[in-house]
Amino acid sequence: MKKRQWNLWAYGLTITVLIVMAGFQLNSFLGLWSRRGSDMQFSYYSTRVQELDQEVGMIRPLRIYASSGEQPGRMSLVSDQTAHYIDLYEASWSFLLEALDPSTEVETVDIGEWSDKPVCRYTYDVTLNTQMLGEKTGWFYSDSFQFQEILMLPSQSIREKACIYLLNYSTGKALQITSEVVQWQSEVNSRLIEKMKEICTALGEHYISGSYAYPGYFGHNLYLRDQNEYESWTPWSIGESSEYNEISCRDAAERFFERPELMRSEFYGQQVWIFTDDSCSVRVKENQVLDYVRTPLAASKKISLVEAYDVAFAFLLADMLQEDIMVGTYLDGYEITENGYRFYWNYKVEDRAVQPDEEILSAESMSYAVEMEVRGNQVYRYRRWRMLPKYKNYQIQVLQEGCLGVLNRTGLKNCESLEKVCRIEEGQAVLYWKMTANGETYYEKVQ
Repeated sequence: MKKRQWNLWAYGLTITVLIVMAGFQLNSFLGLWSRRGSDMQFSYYSTRVQELDQEVGMIRPLRIYASSGEQPGRMSLVSDQTAHYIDLYEASWSFLLEALDPSTEVETVDIGEWSDKPVCRYTYDVTLNTQMLGEKTGWFYSDSFQFQEILMLPSQSIREKACIYLLNYSTGKALQITSEVVQWQSEVNSRLIEKMKEICTALGEHYISGSYAYPGYFGHNLYLRDQNEYESWTPWSIGESSEYNEISCRDAAERFFERPELMRSEFYGQQVWIFTDDSCSVRVKENQVLDYVRTPLAASKKISLVEAYDVAFAFLLADMLQEDIMVGTYLDGYEITENGYRFYWNYKVEDRAVQPDEEILSAESMSYAVEMEVRGNQVYRYRRWRMLPKYKNYQIQVLQEGCLGVLNRTGLKNCESLEKVCRIEEGQAVLYWKMTANGETYYEKVQ
């Protein structure tokens, strides 16, 4: 009798252990799909993305696409809402660093098609050049070549060499960079192929290369969502500050001061708190616009554009990490000034660009959500509209019409870009189609 009881106890214990292990595996799987910045997100994951963004600097992509080569013309948009993003980001950056060795062969070619090969693509909203790439990777190229996209082709056999293409859609040319170091059995080569195939299997290749679907139709390459899969999104609004007073404004301002206890405060004009010491001043307004100005220092040596960007992005990141929710950003422009450089960022939420609230920004003489000026190796001027997304439970909506349907319905010719963006209307994020054709930009609300 006792033996039978022991057997039952052992059986029960075994079943319990199996259930716990199954629950742990399910929890790990669901963790892959959690949002960056949400309460469910692993702290290591978001921290590592921020570290990579700082390391990559000005070369950090606006979006990353991956293709396994198994379905010609199809690529997966690797959204930064998933943990797959960090895996591909790390693998592709390591590949890029190793492939851009001093012994590379460089040649200018016409932009071609690589839809039948495993490909990883970095896309940008601004034009970069080879000097910027060289500063971040240590690669040297004597001429200057501008590009809006980096395309990475790992080697698939002993007969192939790993290649990198810098694509310039305005000229229709690509800079072909062939690596003599990265071979098909190299660790960085194998890992990049492995991660691309994993991603396309897990996420599905629901994006199609526009030049493949409509050859000769577009001004440059587009990525169109496959109509076989409907897309969903969660509406959100801008969270409002619960109170506007000296204490809350001081909390937002003191992060910019080395000695917060020496700050002097003053209430000025229409709902404006000013905090200052001998080094800088910070204005915090009720409309959530923060304005930082540093006391001009003695003239210092001018640094490069890439070095200035690193200074600016580190400053921006340090500020945003203090917020309750970490909102994504992307570089939307830059310019070289007589005294230094200016950088302009906008927000992105759930991997979609957020168009700034025009009324708030125009009242502040701003054109972007974040504007920064760097002089020497210090930030001289910094302005940011502090936007915090606020979600409502059970508000997921299914979007019935995709990119292909919009193109067929509108009949746009010479389409240069087509994407969904969030526009802020009375504090609510509203989803729009943003279409650029023949140099004109059109907006149409997504139904």
